Amino acid sequence: MIFAKEAQRLLNTHAATAKGDPFFFYLPFQSVHAPYEAPDRFVAMYSDKESPHYIDDMDRRVHQGMVTALDEAIGNITTTMKALGFLNTILWFTSDNGGPLPTANNYPLRGGCVLPLEPPSPQHARARTHAHTRTHTRTHTHARTHT
Repeated sequence: MIFAKEAQRLLNTHAATAKGDPFFFYLPFQSVHAPYEAPDRFVAMYSDKESPHYIDDMDRRVHQGMVTALDEAIGNITTTMKALGFLNTILWFTSDNGGPLPTANNYPLRGGCVLPLEPPSPQHARARTHAHTRTHTRTHTHARTHT
C-alpha cells in the first residue's frame, strides 16, 4: 500500500505541474513475493469458514491476501489516473516465474518459483537448445513459444 500511495502522490504532482506532458512511470511492486505477509484485513477475507472464498491452508490464505492487496493497490492507482485525466495511457504488467509451490495455483501454466513456466498446450511450438557443461556432457533445455 505504501508504493500505491506514493504513486498516487506522484501522479497528482505531475498532473498539477506538468500540465499534459507525457511521462514514464515505473512501479515495481514486490508483492506477491517473499516475505509472505499481508495486512490482516486482506487475509481475513479468506478466513471465514462460512464464506465461499474460504481457504483452509494458511500459507495459501496469506498468499491470496497478498494478491488481493496488490489488486486493490493497482485499482487505487488506476482510479487516480482516470480522475486526473490520464486516459491515453499504457499500463504494462509483468510477472516473474509464478507463485511458490505447492501453495500457489499457476494454472493454466505449469511451474513455480524455481521452475520455468511452460504453457501446457500442444499448440505451442517447441524449441530446443543445447549447452555443454564443464564435464562436456550435453544437457537439454526445452522452451515453448507461441507460433
